[in-house]
Amino acid sequence: MVAQSYINVDSTLSEAVQELGLVIDHFNPELQYVEKLNTFVKSDNQDEDEDDEDLEYVDELYNEISKSFQYFKSIPDKEFESLINLIIYILTFSGNFNNLIQFFLKSSIESIENDLNLSIKKQNSKLISIISNYSNVFNLSSDDDLKNSLLLEILSIITKLKNSNLLKPILSIKISNLINNKDIDKSRLILLKLSELTSSIDEIASINYLKYSIVEFSNPSQDLIDLFLIKNLNSTKIIDLSYIQDLKNLSSSPYLQLINDYISLNAIEFQSKIKSYNSLSSLNFDNIIYKNQIKTFLIKSNGIKLFKFEEISKLLSIPSSNVEIFLINIIKLKLIVGKIDQINQIFKIYKINVNYEKIELKDWLEIKSNLLKWRENLKEVKNLIDQAQKKKKISIVNHIAFLAQSAESNLAP
Repeated sequence: MVAQSYINVDSTLSEAVQELGLVIDHFNPELQYVEKLNTFVKSDNQDEDEDDEDLEYVDELYNEISKSFQYFKSIPDKEFESLINLIIYILTFSGNFNNLIQFFLKSSIESIENDLNLSIKKQNSKLISIISNYSNVFNLSSDDDLKNSLLLEILSIITKLKNSNLLKPILSIKISNLINNKDIDKSRLILLKLSELTSSIDEIASINYLKYSIVEFSNPSQDLIDLFLIKNLNSTKIIDLSYIQDLKNLSSSPYLQLINDYISLNAIEFQSKIKSYNSLSSLNFDNIIYKNQIKTFLIKSNGIKLFKFEEISKLLSIPSSNVEIFLINIIKLKLIVGKIDQINQIFKIYKINVNYEKIELKDWLEIKSNLLKWRENLKEVKNLIDQAQKKKKISIVNHIAFLAQSAESNLAP
């Protein structure tokens, strides 16, 4: 069987097997692992004078190598990652690769964890190396089930190490590569674990993983939906919540109604209405009110060059003494570019970095209707072009036939 190269190993199968045996024997002198691996050479190879590269092995070789994790305790950290890659390469020659690699990597992790104190960072290098090994297989495998299983193991290691920074390479994985509709439960679990682990390093990514766990699969639980809505409401970075109204699989809930009010009401209206939601748990109401004030200000600022402090105070229902602090904060958030004139108590607006126009449901329906009309018009234009091209082809053919007929007439005696 030709191996699928998950890692870069410039050797034949027999050379790789011999190298593996020599490395393990070097750090386990009494093991004689090379001799043990040689017992798996097919009998019809042993009596022939052939080069090592022609050696073939019985399937039991791969079962034996998948159990080699028991010898890892004596392997130095600097040798560990390359040794695992060598083992992965050998296992790719097996017809049972998926099962063997999952058994090997999972058993390796358990073996390492039994020997290490995970609270001591210096002892975590082997587990970190295994993340790299897992990634090699994950990035090059086309088997969705295998990829999901490997990714769950990676996330399990990162959770145990309590080091979310190890997630950064994983964050580059496309969402489409994380979604396997054949195994909805496992795919959703991966997205939820990613959401949990990224919450401390990338709030937006964390919320997005939650979103995909809801919209990409049917029948999300109400608890999961509420968690997603709560995180959006409490987020200090997500001001515009209108995108939530377009998501599917969101069942009605008080949290969703609060978001609808947040979107549709201005600061004064919202502050009056929000009191009816006091019974909802896990919400930072001060933060939600503040975000709604920002949203109200950005909408009102659209098309305006100058804002008096007095007008801002009235618009947001905040004391005049707090207006300057409010403006400084939204400038720091890079939501707007402007100049604060303390003497004249005005704010000059140069640029709004958030395209936040208030669009009602009726506006969306009108936009949708126009888009449908444009699509139909484009179809009509395309049909006219096709018809014109057909007529042009027929005209050209007829013209050529006419010229040919004329030529024949001229050549006739």
